Amino acid sequence: MKSIIERLKEVLLEEKERMESRASRKFGSSELKALESGVAVVDSELSVEPGSLVGKRAGRGEIEPIGFVVDSKPRNKLKHKKLNRYIIRTLEPDDIPRSFEMAEAEFLYSLEKRIEILEMYEEIIGKFAPAVKVRRGFIDRSQLIRNLDEYELEAVEASLSLEKGEVLIVMGPPGTGKTQFITEAARLLGRKERVFVTSQVHQAIDNMFERLPPIDYALRIGSHRKVSEGAKRFSLEYKYLTTIPEIPNEAELAREYAERFKTIANKQREILSNKSFLVGATATKSITEPLKEMEFDTVFIDEAHNLCISTALLVLSRAKKAVIVGDYWQLPPIYVSINMNLNERAKFSTFSFFNRLMNIKMTEMIWLRNHYRSNEKIIGYSAKYVYNGRIKTSGKCKYEKLDLPYPEFSWLNPDEPVIFFETDGEGEIDEKKSTFNAKEAQIVSWIAKNIINAGIRSKDLAILTPFNAQTRKIKEELRDEGLKNITVRTVHRYVGGEKDVIIFSTAATDPWSLTFIDKRLINVTVTRAKKKLIIVASRKALSNESELTKLHQYIQTKGLIVKL
Repeated sequence: MKSIIERLKEVLLEEKERMESRASRKFGSSELKALESGVAVVDSELSVEPGSLVGKRAGRGEIEPIGFVVDSKPRNKLKHKKLNRYIIRTLEPDDIPRSFEMAEAEFLYSLEKRIEILEMYEEIIGKFAPAVKVRRGFIDRSQLIRNLDEYELEAVEASLSLEKGEVLIVMGPPGTGKTQFITEAARLLGRKERVFVTSQVHQAIDNMFERLPPIDYALRIGSHRKVSEGAKRFSLEYKYLTTIPEIPNEAELAREYAERFKTIANKQREILSNKSFLVGATATKSITEPLKEMEFDTVFIDEAHNLCISTALLVLSRAKKAVIVGDYWQLPPIYVSINMNLNERAKFSTFSFFNRLMNIKMTEMIWLRNHYRSNEKIIGYSAKYVYNGRIKTSGKCKYEKLDLPYPEFSWLNPDEPVIFFETDGEGEIDEKKSTFNAKEAQIVSWIAKNIINAGIRSKDLAILTPFNAQTRKIKEELRDEGLKNITVRTVHRYVGGEKDVIIFSTAATDPWSLTFIDKRLINVTVTRAKKKLIIVASRKALSNESELTKLHQYIQTKGLIVKL
């Protein structure tokens, strides 16, 4: 494992160098308008999202963090329309100059902390051992508020029965109840000990908080602008910051925010000073206030396949017990320097790392086995070719299909949930070395238009592709067709998402680009679709023995091939 850590450190240092180079080019002249008790009002040429950690540019590539952007004011409400106005909660009360160059600092800040924590990995990992066989009798069934299947129940019981120094690894393929079991286990444990639920992304955390009943010991920490609607009831920032009126005077605005933050800090302290609570935040947020020095009894790491072990160590260094939930066949963390090498990236994922470390065979893990999301013909591919028959489709979703009484095309038939469009498009490489396929983008737009015209809402459709350049091409085509509010993402940026209809544009035709479309990427794509999966690919992409070819062969027997 030491060789993996050493290699990871090399990769992170390369990432840091790249981020420093970017920071030296992307910054904005900024002016401090007011500063009051750790709250700054700043006008800046830089455009950043609320929730971002920003810093002042100190030299070439050097960014000194100054604080988190809490809110932003629209440009058209400022006299000087080239500027953005930000409310920033500072890390140090009085450490912002009157004029400075502002840049995003979050990735650099977290990278530095991740590189530092790798020096302690043996000490941190050394305090953990694999959990022993599930100890029964730890659940009072009358206290469960959800109907759990036998596999979810086993995972909950195993989580509740952990002892100090134990790590539980749970294999949770898509749609098998990961969020369901984490919600129940974390809720029950949060009554008697300090529980932290974390992940790489906000969505995974919010999925759990949305399912919680009204409880007074749960707290969602993070920017209220990034917390989902259903999880905002547990966010103190949302409760106290969204009721601030429009205040033109900068000093008065800063004072109002400072007073609200004082109230938020006191309320957070009331919960976090208890011997038991349930708190949720991203792993990187946990190294800032109010969680910076906090220790936890049990940590749940969801989507652990997508969280770098270096980030997980920041949390595990303060944990007594851990439940690591993930899926070996989902996409690993992204590192620009090795982005095309999914197998190497996977070695650095928290799930794979602990799987190797604990030497636990796949067959010996706790598995969630009942799939509750997709039509059986959609999930059938992954069930057979990815999970080797270890998951089965629940009767609740087995026959899920679109409600389209009079489809114009055979491929729109609700009884045909898996479709493969064969095209003659050609993949190309843009100036950023990303693949696009103009012909496919046109076809995808045409498919989307007909789906919308047939009666499917745009919010129930997503278009995915492996490449950033192809997302741009598809968005251009959709705009030309007058289609709005359709989700278009790379597969990597759609972790945890699901839609009734998924359209996948392969884009690639050359052997080099096709290597990027591996078993994991195909699996993630397939398992996002609930009622209809549409694959669009060039016949040239099928000339090689690949996962895409395997999927094409599956759809030949279970679905419909459309040749264009």
